[in-house]
Amino acid sequence: MKKINTIHLKKALTSIFDLKNDSNKVPKKHRLKLLWSSLHKFNHRLVDISKRLSLVLSFLIFILSSKAQAIYTEFGISQSYKKTSFSTDNYVESEMLSGSVSFYIWEQVALEFSYTKGLAVRKETEVNYPIKTITQYSSVYGTDLILGFADRQSTFQPFIKGGAAYIEKRQVTQDAGNQPSQYNPKPGYVPSYGVGLKIKLTQNFGLSTSLDVWKDDSMSTNDLASRTGITWMF
Repeated sequence: MKKINTIHLKKALTSIFDLKNDSNKVPKKHRLKLLWSSLHKFNHRLVDISKRLSLVLSFLIFILSSKAQAIYTEFGISQSYKKTSFSTDNYVESEMLSGSVSFYIWEQVALEFSYTKGLAVRKETEVNYPIKTITQYSSVYGTDLILGFADRQSTFQPFIKGGAAYIEKRQVTQDAGNQPSQYNPKPGYVPSYGVGLKIKLTQNFGLSTSLDVWKDDSMSTNDLASRTGITWMF
């Protein structure tokens, strides 16, 4: 459970008890309005917590039931890194780490759950201007249906995928000598799709490379991730 939820609950409960203790200080006509506002905030937080618990429980139930019915299960981990330097104080650096678990319900069809964490840093400066550093953080929770074009025994196994992802982003801008500023776009669900290739090395281990795209229509942007990693099937 996120700490912020507990904080908001405490604030809501505190405001309710404060109303009771300070009832003599608040005009009578405003008491009901303030009490209703506090109860509304408290109820909103309870609904948010219930939704999160429902998602977690649904995910665990699905994993357990899918594990019992799946032909086989595949775990994967991949990473990408890139740095482009123009000078010591002018460069762009990015890193992405992903983990996934796939349940093959048929020989060439699987349901994949993944988590991708990204970090990008851009540092730039000009003559007579302070150094500016822009750091971007992203978290992507994906659910995709994978369709393969080769059986499990093939050495080369191309595939396509499509589904949806929940994306959270944060950007921090820091000018030398000044306080950092932060920008938090509204998180939300976006469609996702991609292509890839798996190369079988042994009966259970292999390599995997893929290109994934997350399309955010609300911001008119596309996020891309080119990744290479290993897979383990059993």
